[in-house]
Amino acid sequence: DEVVRQARMYPNIVGGVFDDFFLPARIEAFTPEKLREVKQRMCTGAGRELDMWVVCYEDKLDNVKNIGAYLNEFDVITFWTWCGSQLYSAERNFDRIRELAPGKRIMAGCYMWNYGEGKPLTESEMRFQLDLYYRLIREQRIDGIIVCSNCIADLGIECVEFMRNWIQEHKNDVIVR
Repeated sequence: DEVVRQARMYPNIVGGVFDDFFLPARIEAFTPEKLREVKQRMCTGAGRELDMWVVCYEDKLDNVKNIGAYLNEFDVITFWTWCGSQLYSAERNFDRIRELAPGKRIMAGCYMWNYGEGKPLTESEMRFQLDLYYRLIREQRIDGIIVCSNCIADLGIECVEFMRNWIQEHKNDVIVR
């Protein structure tokens, strides 16, 4: 209801995000059929097309029964690697999402903190992550990158400074779609 209310008031509201969706209670409450109803209700209520986004983490790909049926109900899938040690499986995980939800827009979630293991990402992990996402964008295998700095961007963490330099280096790159 709130997304619809905001979308009616502000034309720059283009959709809503289901964050932390793949939890047992939410999966039970929002079947794929129910998600279809929510999408229809959002668009009808707003009087225009609105996108439904979902946040998905690497551990959910193997732990949510019939995850593809859920992913297919969303317009955009944001994929996040919670554990820094799992970044090296990210490319394979993006390929799996493409197989599970063909034709969906996919955004790479880019953390600056290793939440799953409770420590900063290393410069090496950040370099790997950014270089991978950059290549996947250029190959048109993902549609963009979402950077989550949360409240750590000014704490002197090495991967944050690396990201700043990486953005500076690539700020004028043109990626043709």
